[in-house]
Amino acid sequence: FSTWFEDNLELNVSAPLALTLNRQADGSYTFDSNTDPQCVALGGFFPIEGQLFGNPGGSPDRNFHFTFELMTKFTYHANGAQTFTFRGDDDVWVFINGQMVIDLGGVHGAIEQVVELNRLGLTDGEDYELAFFFAERHRTQSNFKITTNLQLETVQLPTVTHAYD
Repeated sequence: FSTWFEDNLELNVSAPLALTLNRQADGSYTFDSNTDPQCVALGGFFPIEGQLFGNPGGSPDRNFHFTFELMTKFTYHANGAQTFTFRGDDDVWVFINGQMVIDLGGVHGAIEQVVELNRLGLTDGEDYELAFFFAERHRTQSNFKITTNLQLETVQLPTVTHAYD
């Protein structure tokens, strides 16, 4: 586990991934692998299909073994009924202000968990960090959906990985 989210040239390497959360009629933002055109064309959430170390072979020859990490910030608004929802399969952990708020660890089918930020004891108007960790490790499907009404900051990606530092 300690190597899942770190580059190690013997085990794994990283690549940047841009996810666009599309604004919905209710004001929330969503990325859904079931409706995203690129994911639909691939038959699921396969952001490194045929890339990095390549697909492992076998049947199906899909790149099911990957992790995804997102670090971002948002401003908490106590009167905003702010929520963060994830639905998907396999491991997901979400931390807000260093506190684990979603724990969907393990290999499983798509399940959903919602975090209502008003329950976290946050201070109105303050900025907080959101850390999101995802691991796909089962070879049957890959589902990924984020829905939130948080105004997440756009992240500036690093220009190099640990492999080249």
